[in-house]
Amino acid sequence: MPGFILALGIGLSLALQVHSRDGVFFNGEAGLKALLAQQFSTGQLRASLDMSQPQWVLALWRQGLYPFAPPFAYEQQGNYFIRFLFTFPAITAPFYALVGYRGLYVVPLVSLWIIWWRLCLVCRVWRVRSIFISLSLVLVIAASPLTLYGAMYWEHTLAVALAFWGLSGLLLHVLPGDSHDDERISLNEALVNGGCVGLSVWVRPELLCLVLILGMMAVASQVRQLAKPLRLVIPRGLTLGLVVAFNGAMGLTVLGFFGANLVFYGHPLGIYAAHTPLSLGQQVAQTLGNYGQMVLSLGRYFPAVLLGLGLPWCLKGPARAASSGLAVMGILFAIAVPLISSSVTEAQQWGPRFYLILVPMVGLIVAAGLQHLWHLKRQRRGLLAAIAIVLALGIHTNLVNGTLNVYRDPQTNSASLPSVYEPIAPAITALANYDERWVAISHQAVAQQLWPSVKLKTFFRAETDAAVAQLAAELVNQKEFSFLYICHPDHPCEIPNQGTLKSKLLGGDNDDAAMSIFFEPLGTFGQYPFYRGFMQTQPASQQASKLNP
Repeated sequence: MPGFILALGIGLSLALQVHSRDGVFFNGEAGLKALLAQQFSTGQLRASLDMSQPQWVLALWRQGLYPFAPPFAYEQQGNYFIRFLFTFPAITAPFYALVGYRGLYVVPLVSLWIIWWRLCLVCRVWRVRSIFISLSLVLVIAASPLTLYGAMYWEHTLAVALAFWGLSGLLLHVLPGDSHDDERISLNEALVNGGCVGLSVWVRPELLCLVLILGMMAVASQVRQLAKPLRLVIPRGLTLGLVVAFNGAMGLTVLGFFGANLVFYGHPLGIYAAHTPLSLGQQVAQTLGNYGQMVLSLGRYFPAVLLGLGLPWCLKGPARAASSGLAVMGILFAIAVPLISSSVTEAQQWGPRFYLILVPMVGLIVAAGLQHLWHLKRQRRGLLAAIAIVLALGIHTNLVNGTLNVYRDPQTNSASLPSVYEPIAPAITALANYDERWVAISHQAVAQQLWPSVKLKTFFRAETDAAVAQLAAELVNQKEFSFLYICHPDHPCEIPNQGTLKSKLLGGDNDDAAMSIFFEPLGTFGQYPFYRGFMQTQPASQQASKLNP
């Protein structure tokens, strides 16, 4: 039965890939990471975004026309760095080199499958009945936001797979099915599990909170005086030596993360932390906003979390110790993450992306609860009713709204997969069909979404009349007399609506000549209005003759 559910889940996740076809990325963050992955795939192993361009293009970029700007990209010592870690683009680059655009989605998709398989494996070690494993899998696959992230070029499923592998490995024998003394965590398992949790921080830095929580609870497992929910109660296998091995592997891996950031970005927490210091007031306001958004999003998109909070206290014995330990771990993580995260609604998302590690943790709690409450008739009925309710709510929210409907939730900045494809795909097709290589944009979000899929184009961020005139003048000097101008629907775009811009041509053979830039509407493709800008120049001698007849 669990195998059948896994097969259905894999089929569902493959079907969702239709929403990421034709070069469409779920959000601009994915586009920036894809550009870096494309760079890695060509053998350019640099953390900075280094796109080969003519010298005059590089000069314009340095003068303020670079397509990307803070808080998404930063210039440091002449190099441009995107705000996101290089690790995920580096991991996905080989698959892009092998199969192109579709290769970018191999890691998110396979990571999702590993999470499901690992959940099933742990439940089998815990001797959970197949029907209960199947119910837990249905909850995790169909009634949570996690599945949708398998259809996004985003590192969340990889991070959850690494963290959950290490976390679940530590708890593998917390519910022993028999009394065999050889069923215990080995030294190699402790090292691998700790390393996996540590590596998850390389992918998603907020999982540093999980590292700290796990490390403290593992140490607390040796302190018998503490309440069981505050420590990892593993009847056999978690000796002091294994705690040291687990925490040591986890800590050294995280130290490597800090060291790599220091080498590549000059700051142990990365380029974003180096360039965006917040005042105490700003930090407090951001943290309070994060709490409100995250809690709302968690309850709305993963109502099964309520089972994870309530079930452990209905159990007894080892089942209660295991489930309550997971619950406390999840609660501490939910409290800690908003303290260190940037604004959670800054990027378009689906549900509580910072809390996705809680999904398989709740799956384990539900499986253990079903196994140990099933023989109690009253509790069994109440538990089945609760599972039915959260299943219905979760399936409607995530499968129906998330994968079938054009759905947007402004409160949490969540967008369904179908709502993303239609506004972007026509723009990619149209842009590829125009002959102009040079593309001016009204906002950096345009380049984030479109550039990775039309690499033959070159983008310039021209948000003012002066920037457009500067670009047009240099194009004329390069014997180019037209360019495309693309607007973003959510940001003001008045420049092309003026019809004509007047300027002077500085530099080149026509120094100080008059220049007119005319804009021709080309139509709206998806959500993006397109214009063609073309230049006409008038030599300075002709201007003087008109002024002095």
